[in-house]
Amino acid sequence: MLHKEPEQPAEDLALSVQIREQASGGFQLVVRARQHGDALERVLEPKTCADALEAAAVVVALAVDPNSKAAGTQSPEPAREPSRPASLTLRAALLGGVALRELPQPAPFLSADTGLDYRDFSASLEAFWIAPERARLASDATGRGGEIGAFGGSLAACYVPVRDAGRLSTCLTAQVGAWTSKGNAVLHPEAKLEPWLSAGARVRYLIPLGYRLGVLLQVDATWLASRPDFFLDGLGTVFVPPTFGARLGSGLQVRF
Repeated sequence: MLHKEPEQPAEDLALSVQIREQASGGFQLVVRARQHGDALERVLEPKTCADALEAAAVVVALAVDPNSKAAGTQSPEPAREPSRPASLTLRAALLGGVALRELPQPAPFLSADTGLDYRDFSASLEAFWIAPERARLASDATGRGGEIGAFGGSLAACYVPVRDAGRLSTCLTAQVGAWTSKGNAVLHPEAKLEPWLSAGARVRYLIPLGYRLGVLLQVDATWLASRPDFFLDGLGTVFVPPTFGARLGSGLQVRF
């Protein structure tokens, strides 16, 4: 029941142990010890006789050797470092890539965003620009047509289902902006702006290069809510955007 570390036996030690049953119930344990003229007395009131015997053994063992401990008692585990409270993290990113099916031909794009991360959620604001691409009338032998591009901004709300070696984010996006168009190879070219409205989904994967810097890989799928008809007077439709498009990009992210 008791375990003692190796210790020199106590010298000049006198012990007295008394266990009495009390009329009101329970027991009274009185332990007296005297060593080198110093007296020690402990009075306990355990509920049962077994508790009284166990308490007597513990008190006696401690009087003989203060380093004694009950058998099977494990050393307390070291205190764990308290976890840091969750906090907002500010970040910014710059990406480049290719836009597919949003303009007459695959086109390069640039985007910059800034956002906040909190636990497994994040939100960001983004500005994007898609380089103009040429659209031509297939039925026109002279190659008349126009150049069509786009620019705008977006809002993304994201959830992080995987945070291991990297950080995988799945997002919903909403975009607003404008199409740019200008006639090409025509007598009176006109520059016009048409509203750009779209919704979409995004998958972004961050590969950390340290605490602050990381490499981004990103895929966007877009659904166009507005599909303007780009046409030339007297010639007809030059380009009608498809309903669905995509963007593939990569870049760098910095945490502040």
